[in-house]
Amino acid sequence: MKLKFFFILFIGLIFCIFSCDRKSDWEGVQELELRFTADDIKSLDTSSGIIVFVEVVYEKILTGDYDRLSFYVDNKPVLEDIIIRWPMDIIPYGFIALAAREGYYNTSIGRNEYSFRLTNQYAGQKFEAEWDNLIKCLRDAGKIVLPPPPAKLTIDDIKSYNVTTFEIGFTDFDPWTFMSISFYFEDKPLLENIQRRGGPLTTTYNDLVIVIGNKSYLADGFPVIMESECDGIGSEYGWDSVTKEKMRKERAENAKKREVEWNLFIRYLTDAGKIVK
Repeated sequence: MKLKFFFILFIGLIFCIFSCDRKSDWEGVQELELRFTADDIKSLDTSSGIIVFVEVVYEKILTGDYDRLSFYVDNKPVLEDIIIRWPMDIIPYGFIALAAREGYYNTSIGRNEYSFRLTNQYAGQKFEAEWDNLIKCLRDAGKIVLPPPPAKLTIDDIKSYNVTTFEIGFTDFDPWTFMSISFYFEDKPLLENIQRRGGPLTTTYNDLVIVIGNKSYLADGFPVIMESECDGIGSEYGWDSVTKEKMRKERAENAKKREVEWNLFIRYLTDAGKIVK
């Protein structure tokens, strides 16, 4: 009987130890959120998404075990659960993410640091209000960096344009050097402020866009909307049919607004012998 009693007591003690461990582990998970305010940010460039934190927060992100952040104003959450991703991590769709970019850049204090990019990979309008609140708070605090003016190009700067694949070639222009582009004809604006997109940290965009990578593309939106979830770009974003249809509708509406200018653009390229089919 005594042996049975001590055996039950031993089992109970082991259970309590493991229960306490589980509790502490859970508490550790709860502590993985890092709260920050506008005071913790030096600047945010909305055109590139590059965000610069004050050194204390920067060190916490690099050396801590945080896997998400939340932005607070007056002790109230404005934007919660911004996920943290490191180079080569997959950036999921439907989240706002802070991602460490590959490579480093030299700072004024003479050391190499990660360059962070804040990207709003939200599905439809899931986080639109929260994202706008974040930008507004940072703008009010004077932390927003204004985007540079678009590059001004002419038909002469275009080597070719494929109307089937949307690939565009330039004669002597590197699209990586600008965040946006405007095409001019005879010193008059034709297609203005075309945004540049490219890379896994790029936000969804449903208007005319320059997509850059190994090649450059001039398309009606980014990323490409595929018919099947299993077909290339789009599958990793988890788009459903409703989301795809909304994006197609928005892209079609924007294309309609620039229809006259776009037709002139194609006509000028055709006359110059630069259209590829």
